[in-house]
Amino acid sequence: MYTFTVPREKFDERAPDKQMIRQLISKHISIVGRMQKNMAYYKGQHEILSDADRENKLVCNHAKDISDTASSYLLEIQ
Repeated sequence: MYTFTVPREKFDERAPDKQMIRQLISKHISIVGRMQKNMAYYKGQHEILSDADRENKLVCNHAKDISDTASSYLLEIQ
């Protein structure tokens, strides 16, 4: 899980600190690639499916199973 927070005592919504905002944006930009890759795994878009040299392209989508199970457990969905 990714958390982008600013300490309460340093945050003033009437006069936001531009440097702090830039820092949060750069932190987000640094993990966008990983988040997109993880979302592709969740959707079942694994790299092996686009490999033309492979004949066996079996995918077992554990990423979706794990995250759905954890989410439903936390939300008490059956």
